[in-house]
Amino acid sequence: MQTTTGKVKLKLSSSFAEMLNVKPVSLIGIEYDISNGATIGRVLKELGKNYPSLRNFLFNSDSTEINERIDVVLNSTLLKGNNIAETGVKNGDTIFLLPVYEGG
Repeated sequence: MQTTTGKVKLKLSSSFAEMLNVKPVSLIGIEYDISNGATIGRVLKELGKNYPSLRNFLFNSDSTEINERIDVVLNSTLLKGNNIAETGVKNGDTIFLLPVYEGG
C-alpha cells in the first residue's frame, strides 16, 4: 500500500465533459492524491480507471504513451516528446489536459 505524500490538481477543458459524464463548464477540476515517485502517466491511468470512456482517448493503443491528440501542460510548461507519461509530479502541481485542435 502506497502512502499519500501530496495532491495534484488535474484540469481538463470542457471538451472532455461528455467523456467524464459531467455538465460542460469552462474548466473541469479534479484533485488526486499522489505518492512518492508519482508520474503524469500514473495520474492519467487512475483517471482512466475512474472514467473508462476517457481511457482510450488518453493513451495510444499500446496504453503506454499519452495520445498525441492531447496536449499536456504541467503547471505552465507544455510538455513535448515521447516520455510525457514518465514526467514526475509533486505536491501542488497542476496538470492541464487540452485536446489538440487541427484545421485552418
